Amino acid sequence: MNARSLLRGPMAAGRRLVDAVPAAAVFAPAFGLAVAAAILANVAWRSEALGGRALHLAAVYGGGAALGGFVAWLAAALFAPRRPATRFLLMTVLAGGLALAGAATLAAMEVRSYHAAYHAPFPSRIWVLQQIGTLANVLGIFAVLGTRLCLPFGPLAAVLAGAAYAQAAARRDARAPRPAPEPAALPAIAPDYRVDFSP
Repeated sequence: MNARSLLRGPMAAGRRLVDAVPAAAVFAPAFGLAVAAAILANVAWRSEALGGRALHLAAVYGGGAALGGFVAWLAAALFAPRRPATRFLLMTVLAGGLALAGAATLAAMEVRSYHAAYHAPFPSRIWVLQQIGTLANVLGIFAVLGTRLCLPFGPLAAVLAGAAYAQAAARRDARAPRPAPEPAALPAIAPDYRVDFSP
């Protein structure tokens, strides 16, 4: 085993990540807009008012989905196997989960900035505890109430994301150059160690 064979795995993974960044940068805003549209559709389906609050929710969920979608595309490019069905499923789960995680992060930062005036000064132990308490409270509330807001149209955006990734990966694989087949191994010829002493 030489140094080149040891570096081949991490170098190939790094190359896949670098190659996936442009596609992820295109996918992320589109996914964010799809999730924002799903949130507005959910609000309208529940017969709630489409006012400033609904637009704010759509912006938080859409921004979180854009962040989560970017990370999901890169993670899928790094970890997705070759089978199209598995790629679809992996991207669907990653996109849905990371979109919710991104939206929860944006909501937690917003609440933290609101409560920052009531927290202790920055470099103190109490400040750290207040940050942890505020973030845990927001994430708990978001997990219970925020996930409900995504249903029933939110998972459709994740399924579309999975389909988009599986199709893009199939196109990328079709364009990739096929490795040249290795030549057939020559049969091993045993050396002849017999010595002929005949005249």
